[in-house]
Amino acid sequence: LIPSTVDFKYVTDIQIRNEDGNSVIFAAVASGIYKGTTHQSGPTNGLFRSDDGGESWEQVLPNISGVDEPYAVSDIKIQSDGRIYVGTMETPDLQGGATIFYSDEGTAGTWTIYEDVKTLIEGASYENIPGRVILAAAPSADSVVYALFAVGYEDGFVYYKSRYIYKTTDHGVTWNSINIPDYDYATLAWHALAATVSPDDPDHVYAGGLDVWSTLNGGNSWLHQSDWSLMYWGGGC
Repeated sequence: LIPSTVDFKYVTDIQIRNEDGNSVIFAAVASGIYKGTTHQSGPTNGLFRSDDGGESWEQVLPNISGVDEPYAVSDIKIQSDGRIYVGTMETPDLQGGATIFYSDEGTAGTWTIYEDVKTLIEGASYENIPGRVILAAAPSADSVVYALFAVGYEDGFVYYKSRYIYKTTDHGVTWNSINIPDYDYATLAWHALAATVSPDDPDHVYAGGLDVWSTLNGGNSWLHQSDWSLMYWGGGC
């Protein structure tokens, strides 16, 4: 255990970026609720940066709008051009989810925010809790990144499904909605949600909820690659 991280409760991702020959560590830190108990990260949630091998850390994201605490972070991707993309998740108070940041420096005060999907979710009548963002960067095209969004609803408990997938082809400046594989492709999106892009083709993407889906055309159409129910009942894939 790195002593400087003893108060981090949940670390959802770790990425390392080469900055002029120095390995700079970025840690995604979040608080959460487990078995009815809130586990609050200290000193805060956020994206923590260390340029001294984890001896010390600086939280570099801004505070949630209208809330005196930083965003909780669900995912980090560093593209081949060095640009850092960060997806957020909701805090235990259900604040700050479904937001994307990007920065070329990765330091405080340098982040551009994208929260159109968060606003879209909050305007819905039922599934209106912005959840976590899962990012997938295209290794062969540094301008292309995909973002999967979890959307929450309350029914005695806050459940999450993935209702939106967005894509940028201009380094995060603009984002556009693409088709999701199926309405119920990710019904346990608070934990069962993942995506990756082929190393050779930015239009070849795999997205996973309980099942795995793939697209060869950047999300225009999807192929169903596995069926969890067959696995569960012993029928195979």
